[in-house]
Amino acid sequence: MTECVERERQLRQQNERPDEFASVISHDLRNPLNVAEARATILAEQAESEHLEPLLESLDRIEAIVEDTLTLARQGNTIHDVSVRVGRHGEREIYVEDDGPGIPTDERDAVFEPGHSSDSGGTGFGLTIVKRIVEAHGWELAVSDGIDGGARFEFETTE
Repeated sequence: MTECVERERQLRQQNERPDEFASVISHDLRNPLNVAEARATILAEQAESEHLEPLLESLDRIEAIVEDTLTLARQGNTIHDVSVRVGRHGEREIYVEDDGPGIPTDERDAVFEPGHSSDSGGTGFGLTIVKRIVEAHGWELAVSDGIDGGARFEFETTE
């Protein structure tokens, strides 16, 4: 019975950690961010500068990141109805595919461009970084349809 009680205590502590993290993020990042946003807004009202708009946009982006982090901390990092499969095709190719919504044919080249994102809060750099790593290794990268309707990324060595 002692093991069961101990396990329950450990699970309770584990479940409390995201809430503690969310509190720290909320307090330690939000307060200075709110001050910076308020001062930047006042500055924008008092002076004109080409630097103000990028500054305000950056602060808005930080606010979005904080919100996303808080959401993940409170709800967990759960992704629904998507399965990912990694496999090998022949001697020179590996693939990563999922059963998500896929990538339309006319957008397949664009997904590797900096700033392109299907998520409104995304940075659009994830697949750009993947492409650069692939190219740095002298490999080739292609996108196609996955077996179950999602996207399939194929990595082929050139050796």
